[in-house]
Amino acid sequence: MSQDSSDLAFQSESYEAALAIVQAKLSQLLAGASAEDIALAQTAVSNAQKNLDDVKETLSDAQTTADTSLTDVYEDAQRTLSSSLLTTQTSLQTNADTLDSTELNLYSSASNSQALIDAKNLKFLAELDYNSAKPIVEGVTLSFNQSSIDSALERLKTTTSLSVSALAKTYEVLLSVVVSSQLTQTELDAFKTSIATARINLNTALTNLVSAQQSITSQKNTNQTSINSAQAGVTAAQGALQTVQDQLTLKIAKPRQSEIDLYTAQVKQAQANLNQVRNQIAQKSLAAPIDGIITDVAFQKGEMASLTQIAISMNSLSDFEVKSDIAESDIAKIKLADPVQITFDAFGENEKWQGKVIKIDPAQTVVAGVVYYQVTIGLSGTDSRIKSGMTANLEIETERHVGVLIIPLRVVGENKTVKIMENGQIKEKQIETGIKNDQGEVEIISGLKEGETIAISK
Repeated sequence: MSQDSSDLAFQSESYEAALAIVQAKLSQLLAGASAEDIALAQTAVSNAQKNLDDVKETLSDAQTTADTSLTDVYEDAQRTLSSSLLTTQTSLQTNADTLDSTELNLYSSASNSQALIDAKNLKFLAELDYNSAKPIVEGVTLSFNQSSIDSALERLKTTTSLSVSALAKTYEVLLSVVVSSQLTQTELDAFKTSIATARINLNTALTNLVSAQQSITSQKNTNQTSINSAQAGVTAAQGALQTVQDQLTLKIAKPRQSEIDLYTAQVKQAQANLNQVRNQIAQKSLAAPIDGIITDVAFQKGEMASLTQIAISMNSLSDFEVKSDIAESDIAKIKLADPVQITFDAFGENEKWQGKVIKIDPAQTVVAGVVYYQVTIGLSGTDSRIKSGMTANLEIETERHVGVLIIPLRVVGENKTVKIMENGQIKEKQIETGIKNDQGEVEIISGLKEGETIAISK
């Protein structure tokens, strides 16, 4: 008879699985790593070390490639510096030749003398700046130094920009000159073409200088990206190697006591959870304490049960028990497993069954002012004739002495004396007695010998 416990059954299965898992983990921890696991871990360490060596080589290659590529770019910059310096020198010479021309000075001074003065002043400044920049640029074209090349590029770029401005001012002067018989249109156009060409060459040189700087910056960025990527690979490989080395160390090492304690505690907790739900399931079931036949069910499904009313009655098929109230004066003599001879009123005194004391109730029962203790006797064997509720008679054997001297209890005096016949005379002897039986006999421990004659009063 039980209540619905399907939810608890599912919970019990979950707890059983959880218990099995933590038990397996504890067993695995105590067993340690297998030889195969250790071999695999060692292989993983070897592979990780090889991978680290490979990525370190990749990093070295990236650094070498970066150095080579950057050197190539700086060598290109050296060539750009040389060509740009020459272009600036040539352009400034063209500008000087134009401004120093007799015809230009004669026919431009009348129409725009201030413009000519400004052009010559700017020419002077440009030439002065060029003369300052020239040794710097020539120095890096003869001796390779990246930092010096960077400085020379920036320095020559300033000089070239100033030269562009100087030629622009000269071209402005040419635009104000009026042709005459002394300065023909053809001659004026030649001056303009010469200055315009020089300006184009200078702008190209300036563009080349800027491009050289940009190429250097771009190559440095590319190199840094490549090196960073390779370095990241090395860092990752170092971390991976450390991880598998740690794993190998853990596999080789014995389990720590703290880990054993942790898994042991988890096993106990899982077992406690399982026991708890099993107890809950058991509490939902009403199990018969013995095998037997149900004779009465007092409740129907859905009815409220009463704590004071018997719900189910049944008869045992075997292992009958007899319950008897024993007076407190005798209970101290009885102990568990004492043999018992049993008769039933239904079968008479000649049919006897054997049993033994299986329980002594520690709590007293008071009947009519007399204290009793309930004793339970278990019958040995089975007999289909025995029915529940039959009246039984018990003989409990509390102690057995074999081969001892006994006399009738009634011949023992008040002070444990016995009268005997000796040489025709009645004498009184002091004796020591032992246990008594239900036949009115008492054991003699000392004071009498077998064969002595006891005097009995009539």
